[in-house]
Amino acid sequence: MREKVRKGDHRPRFNALAMARKAKAFMECLKADPGEELGGADVSSLEPTISAEFSKDKYYCYATRDGVGLRPYIDDAGVLMIDDIYLMFGSTVPRLGEQVKDAFVKENLFDQYMEDSESVTKSHPVIKSLRQKIFKPSALGLERGMGWNKLRNDLLEKAGVELTRQEAKDIISAYWNLFKDLRLLGDRLALEIEKHGFYTTPFGMPIYCEAHKGLAYFTQAVGMGVLDLIQAKYYTRVGFDKYVATIHDEMIFQIPVGFREQNDIIFQECLESLNHDLKWSAP
Repeated sequence: MREKVRKGDHRPRFNALAMARKAKAFMECLKADPGEELGGADVSSLEPTISAEFSKDKYYCYATRDGVGLRPYIDDAGVLMIDDIYLMFGSTVPRLGEQVKDAFVKENLFDQYMEDSESVTKSHPVIKSLRQKIFKPSALGLERGMGWNKLRNDLLEKAGVELTRQEAKDIISAYWNLFKDLRLLGDRLALEIEKHGFYTTPFGMPIYCEAHKGLAYFTQAVGMGVLDLIQAKYYTRVGFDKYVATIHDEMIFQIPVGFREQNDIIFQECLESLNHDLKWSAP
């Protein structure tokens, strides 16, 4: 239940979505009963998987699933084909993309990435900086309906990166020119909202939002549906766990000491049966 807050009232609000990652003091208040321990499970890359499944965008699918574990390369269109959505998109951004591709070619980062991807994404000075400060926050923001002015302000405030108006627009153009079918999915959702005031998810949930935020709300709402399905399957099968909380894409439960291995097997089986239930092709 959300407390009504009057205009000008700046009291902090309850933010469940941030809990698992940021509110460590709150999470440390959760204590297991005697003879039990707290367990947690989440679904990795849930929203990108949903975007790939429903858009069928060839580049987006390659970066998030089809190209996972394959040696990176540069295709005929000059796109860095890699299982990292941020570097793939970044490779198409005017000027900045050339820095990424030059580093891969001149230093043969293709093989290094295959051996240890984190040594490239988190240690290489050029790649790390561009990916962390520009490409990743831009990609995340654009799928949530961010415009060029908001993008400029966010990058300046959060990463200390100052962009001109044209540079911000170039980043936006690069993203949507690469992921054309993802954009079409967003356009279809926006059209539904403009026509009817809402759209309905595959789980039957009506979504009311601004048209330009349709894609962001879609991936989040479908993600909630997937998580609900996982939990329904999991808690139906498991007889020894107690529900504690669901925070964003993370389940928190209480489990008797000594049952962890059995619990992990059951949870994994629930995940592996999802495609059969949903009629999806996503791994």
